Order: sequence, then C-alpha cells, then structure tokens
Amino acid sequence: MTDHIRIEQSERMITIAFNRPDKRNAITQDMYQAMADAVNAYAADDEN
Repeated sequence: MTDHIRIEQSERMITIAFNRPDKRNAITQDMYQAMADAVNAYAADDEN
C-alpha cells in the first residue's frame, strides 16, 4: 500500500484518508488501487 493513503477500520466502518498535501491530495493510480483493495477486503469480511 502507498504511503499517501491511510486506511483505518473500526467495527463496521472504514476510513480512507489521503496524505499527499504537497500535491493537494491528487490521487495516483497506486492510491486508487489501495482504495479498491481496502474496500474489497472490507466487503469480503463476513463480520461487516
């Protein structure tokens, strides 16, 4: 996962935050992939 994105999970919610202030949080392809991976992993988790 890229250093420019922070993903936190608490109970039934995930928070995705961008951390690329030098580029005004412009999203890169790696960031898109990290977000998709996080959402897919969350969706696949039977406890959510």
